[in-house]
Amino acid sequence: MSDDSDVLVRERIEAELRARGIRLGLPLVLVDETGSTNDLASEEAMKDIAHGALILADRQTRGRGRLGRKWFSPGGQNLYMSLVLRPQVPVERLAAITLVIGLGVAEGIAGFVPGVEVGLKWPNDVLIARRKAVGILVEASMSGALVRHVIAGIGVDVLQRSFDPEIASIATSIALHAAQPPDRTTVLVEVLGHLQRRLEQFEREGIDAMLEDLRARDATRGHRVRCVAGEGTGAGIAQDGALRVQLAQGELVTVRAGDVHLL
Repeated sequence: MSDDSDVLVRERIEAELRARGIRLGLPLVLVDETGSTNDLASEEAMKDIAHGALILADRQTRGRGRLGRKWFSPGGQNLYMSLVLRPQVPVERLAAITLVIGLGVAEGIAGFVPGVEVGLKWPNDVLIARRKAVGILVEASMSGALVRHVIAGIGVDVLQRSFDPEIASIATSIALHAAQPPDRTTVLVEVLGHLQRRLEQFEREGIDAMLEDLRARDATRGHRVRCVAGEGTGAGIAQDGALRVQLAQGELVTVRAGDVHLL
């Protein structure tokens, strides 16, 4: 349960976003509980809700990650949200948007855990001290070759201090690394500010402009990984946002789909 100091309040969130000139996250749909914020965001997108709208829930009952995996979503502790985006980018560039979102989120939470490594595990996880603290699920709706909208689901472990046994060895939260754990609204506003900056940069300049920053946060580089092509060592993020892996037998491969596991 959340205590009174960490209740998510629509008026406070909206006021803090406006005070900082952050448009991403408005309009805001805040609910106590939903099955999945991505599902709710998809419904709102079909009703033509504005670009940048945020669906935020205190808890989810059917949260999901990539490949249909369950996302553990206890109430009162974390952030469960989905953004409705209508990015003005060519379809061929859209695949990189997950990395762009990951970078923005990583930058948004890094200030709460100074001195602790905050990295990106390609393609959709943010790690604190090499444990997962953020999961991202991006779902695009297409009409022929046109992008109708993109739903960016983001789950941030903020205050949670204990995890189900099946993920306890790989999961973490901001609170477990912060000298003074921030409240959820503070984290939300900071993350949205960084996301807005990166998404606007992506529309203007593509992923090229942020490759250096992405590579600096690449949690796979120089580490043993397993990908669809086999086991090897992370060899960096390619120019188009794909992941390069040096396989154990010496071949350098480029990974553009599927999961990558740290070994």
